[in-house]
Amino acid sequence: MAALRWLPFHRVDGENVRAILLDSSAGTGKSVGTGATLVRWCLDYPGSRFLVARQTLRSLRESWQTTFEDQVLPAYGLSPGRGSKMHRQSYKIGASEIVLGGLDDPEKHYSTEWNAVLIVEGTQVAQDSFERFFRSLRWPKGAPFHTMIVECNPDSPFHWLYQKFIANPGDGFVRRQATFRDNPYYWDLETDDWTLAGAEFRDNLKSGTSGTLFRRLFEGEWCMVEGQVFDNWDADQFVVDGEVSKHDDGFWYVHQPGEEPVRLLWLAAGQDWGYTSPGVVSVWGFDDEGRAWCVEEVYKTREDDAWWAEAIEDLHEYWGIWRVVSDPENAAGIAMVNRKLRARDNRPLLITADKSSMQAGKRKFAMVMHVHNLIGEGKIRFLRDCRKHDRDVYLKSKPGTTYEEMTGYMWAPPRISQRYDMVGGEGPALDVPVKVNDHGIDAMLYLMWAVFEKQVTPPDRVIFETRRPEHILTRDPEFLRLQRMRGLA
Repeated sequence: MAALRWLPFHRVDGENVRAILLDSSAGTGKSVGTGATLVRWCLDYPGSRFLVARQTLRSLRESWQTTFEDQVLPAYGLSPGRGSKMHRQSYKIGASEIVLGGLDDPEKHYSTEWNAVLIVEGTQVAQDSFERFFRSLRWPKGAPFHTMIVECNPDSPFHWLYQKFIANPGDGFVRRQATFRDNPYYWDLETDDWTLAGAEFRDNLKSGTSGTLFRRLFEGEWCMVEGQVFDNWDADQFVVDGEVSKHDDGFWYVHQPGEEPVRLLWLAAGQDWGYTSPGVVSVWGFDDEGRAWCVEEVYKTREDDAWWAEAIEDLHEYWGIWRVVSDPENAAGIAMVNRKLRARDNRPLLITADKSSMQAGKRKFAMVMHVHNLIGEGKIRFLRDCRKHDRDVYLKSKPGTTYEEMTGYMWAPPRISQRYDMVGGEGPALDVPVKVNDHGIDAMLYLMWAVFEKQVTPPDRVIFETRRPEHILTRDPEFLRLQRMRGLA
């Protein structure tokens, strides 16, 4: 059995190979090929150490390990050793070793040393888990290289693997694809045609799968699933170029090239707290046609509550935000902001989003469908440069604005699975989006739902009108603040 001829491990185009993505259709022999490659490396480079890992050790035993013991080792005249397969943790091949591990207990593998690490079914693995293994590529003996290898079937083009290896590959990150021709069990190279087993496998895929699943498993295509939440989203239509400026009448106006200025009657904001995951504050202006315009957004990681309090204060000072609808899970942060801004406004600026029934999934579904309807009516707009600060370097290939999250926002799969664990609720899976890369969307949902439910109501229109000092509204601190902003008080 030959090792994979398309799996480089040292240099490609003069660059050291640091990581390899092996993505292809199902049935192309990835497990056999990677197993054979590891055996060849063990024999060619005595003293090497290789780790094979999957999201759970149990799933690794039921897939890659079974193929390795039943097909790869016998082809080289090797024995897996004594004992049960379910208790085997490693294989000694000559003076080298192949170790099996599960990422359900990854810490013991991060601190060890390897020549190469093979991640099986990489689409199930978090980006952080993958990146932590780079510190383990330091075993000084055996193979003269240190490489990460990831094998998988294609998934969404918004998956971090696609972004890291295909859309924006870094130095030393290479992609290799297998085809059915690489699996001698399914393809006969002499006749250049399917074998009987291969023809049966092909027909089963064609008959038993459809749509996105067929495109991924048979055609090997990275494509979106049908479960996109905002399937009416069109970035070309809803993300626009423009600038916002304040006119003499005290209102903010959106100026688009070749269009009449759009007056924003009032402004409010939505907020989702975060530290390791992004925290988001998005400022929205509402015009007289009921459209909501995202005019500025702060989208950052690794910032504490005090930093966010100052960021909200700056936005409040600049835009004159009427209210901020915040995720209620950070009561301390909300209290900090309201203590700091109460002296200016004499009333709490932050109010909490209504999440009382979100645990059952019903409220979240209602929020999502409300925004879905707003998008369908053309009432959601983003300024392309709404994020004024530099892109957060810690986000890497993840979304850096709310509108970048929109196309990757998915309904949870219709089954209980590991992916369902990421869902924020216990209701029907089909009615709840997956909690991945949705921080800006959550901030938007909180605000739009609060406006819809009239938890946040527009300020009285007379506040924006020029009034005589003796008018009763002059005793209202919010009125006085807006007057001072216009230089009328």
